[in-house]
Amino acid sequence: MITPENLIFHELIGLHARTFDSGPYSGLSGYIVKETRNMITLRCGKVLKSLPKNCINIRFTLPACGCFISGNSLIGRPEDRVVRKSLG
Repeated sequence: MITPENLIFHELIGLHARTFDSGPYSGLSGYIVKETRNMITLRCGKVLKSLPKNCINIRFTLPACGCFISGNSLIGRPEDRVVRKSLG
């Protein structure tokens, strides 16, 4: 189960996200459809927006609550970030 404590170690694709305090990227809302080392692609309605992780702050909507995360903590390949927890 995804919780705020372990969110950065999980797959982000499919989660609902909204950007805030992110300059020109503020106020975007939608579902994450793709993630690379430095970018997140968000489906905003019928439009895909590519957002650099190092420039954004994101609010994720989880089943039990919401969670605020700086994009800097998400930088890295998704497959490496998922195993980061087991490495300590």
